[in-house]
Amino acid sequence: MEKREPENFENKEVSQEEKIEKIRSLLMELVEKDAYFITNKIAEFAKNLQKKYSDYHDYRLYCIVVGSTPVKECSKFDFEGDDSVEKFLELLKESLEGDKK
Repeated sequence: MEKREPENFENKEVSQEEKIEKIRSLLMELVEKDAYFITNKIAEFAKNLQKKYSDYHDYRLYCIVVGSTPVKECSKFDFEGDDSVEKFLELLKESLEGDKK
Protein backbone atom coordinates (compact mmCIF):
# COMPACT_ATOMS: atom_id res chain seq x y z
CA MET A 1 0.00 0.00 0.00
CA GLU A 2 1.30 3.43 -0.95
CA LYS A 3 2.14 5.76 1.94
CA ARG A 4 0.56 9.18 1.53
CA GLU A 5 1.40 12.42 3.23
CA PRO A 6 -1.50 14.03 5.07
CA GLU A 7 -3.12 16.73 3.03
CA ASN A 8 -2.66 20.11 4.60
CA PHE A 9 -1.48 23.50 3.45
CA GLU A 10 2.04 22.97 4.77
CA ASN A 11 2.73 19.93 2.58
CA LYS A 12 1.63 21.31 -0.78
CA GLU A 13 1.77 24.47 -2.77
CA VAL A 14 -1.50 26.29 -2.58
CA SER A 15 -2.49 28.73 -5.29
CA GLN A 16 -3.51 32.25 -4.36
CA GLU A 17 -7.04 31.52 -5.52
CA GLU A 18 -7.25 28.49 -3.21
CA LYS A 19 -5.97 30.61 -0.33
CA ILE A 20 -8.55 33.28 -1.12
CA GLU A 21 -11.34 30.71 -1.00
CA LYS A 22 -9.98 29.42 2.32
CA ILE A 23 -9.83 32.97 3.71
CA ARG A 24 -13.37 33.78 2.56
CA SER A 25 -14.73 30.57 4.10
CA LEU A 26 -12.90 31.21 7.35
CA LEU A 27 -14.12 34.79 7.42
CA MET A 28 -17.74 33.70 6.93
CA GLU A 29 -17.37 31.04 9.63
CA LEU A 30 -16.00 33.60 12.09
CA VAL A 31 -18.69 36.18 11.35
CA GLU A 32 -21.40 33.56 11.83
CA LYS A 33 -20.00 32.76 15.28
CA ASP A 34 -19.79 36.34 16.57
CA ALA A 35 -20.26 39.09 13.99
CA TYR A 36 -19.89 42.03 16.38
CA PHE A 37 -16.65 40.77 17.95
CA ILE A 38 -15.12 39.76 14.60
CA THR A 39 -15.93 42.99 12.78
CA ASN A 40 -14.45 45.01 15.63
CA LYS A 41 -11.28 42.90 15.63
CA ILE A 42 -10.96 43.24 11.85
CA ALA A 43 -11.42 47.02 12.07
CA GLU A 44 -8.72 47.24 14.75
CA PHE A 45 -6.36 45.02 12.74
CA ALA A 46 -6.99 47.02 9.54
CA LYS A 47 -6.38 50.33 11.31
CA ASN A 48 -3.00 49.05 12.54
CA LEU A 49 -2.06 47.95 9.02
CA GLN A 50 -3.06 51.34 7.63
CA LYS A 51 -0.73 53.06 10.10
CA LYS A 52 2.14 50.71 9.29
CA TYR A 53 1.84 50.41 5.49
CA SER A 54 1.12 53.33 3.18
CA ASP A 55 0.36 50.84 0.38
CA TYR A 56 -2.04 48.70 2.45
CA HIS A 57 -4.70 48.89 -0.26
CA ASP A 58 -2.31 47.15 -2.66
CA TYR A 59 -2.58 43.86 -0.71
CA ARG A 60 -5.25 41.51 -1.99
CA LEU A 61 -6.05 39.78 1.33
CA TYR A 62 -6.37 43.16 3.06
CA CYS A 63 -9.06 44.17 0.55
CA ILE A 64 -10.87 40.87 1.07
CA VAL A 65 -10.85 40.98 4.87
CA VAL A 66 -12.10 44.58 5.06
CA GLY A 67 -14.62 44.01 2.28
CA SER A 68 -13.29 46.65 -0.08
CA THR A 69 -12.88 46.57 -3.81
CA PRO A 70 -9.33 47.28 -4.92
CA VAL A 71 -8.95 50.53 -6.85
CA LYS A 72 -6.58 48.72 -9.18
CA GLU A 73 -5.12 45.23 -9.55
CA CYS A 74 -3.33 44.40 -6.29
CA SER A 75 0.38 43.79 -6.82
CA LYS A 76 0.85 42.12 -3.41
CA PHE A 77 -0.98 39.21 -1.80
CA ASP A 78 -0.54 39.22 1.99
CA PHE A 79 1.56 40.97 4.59
CA GLU A 80 4.51 39.20 6.20
CA GLY A 81 4.82 37.74 9.70
CA ASP A 82 2.49 38.99 12.41
CA ASP A 83 0.83 41.35 9.93
CA SER A 84 -0.39 38.46 7.75
CA VAL A 85 -4.16 38.54 7.22
CA GLU A 86 -4.22 34.76 6.98
CA LYS A 87 -2.36 34.39 10.28
CA PHE A 88 -4.61 37.00 11.93
CA LEU A 89 -7.76 35.09 10.97
CA GLU A 90 -6.33 31.76 12.10
CA LEU A 91 -5.42 33.25 15.49
CA LEU A 92 -8.87 34.82 15.74
CA LYS A 93 -10.44 31.43 15.08
CA GLU A 94 -8.27 29.81 17.76
CA SER A 95 -9.22 32.60 20.16
CA LEU A 96 -12.94 32.07 19.56
CA GLU A 97 -12.61 28.31 19.90
CA GLY A 98 -10.66 28.74 23.13
CA ASP A 99 -13.40 30.97 24.55
CA LYS A 100 -16.01 28.28 23.83
CA LYS A 101 -14.15 25.60 25.83
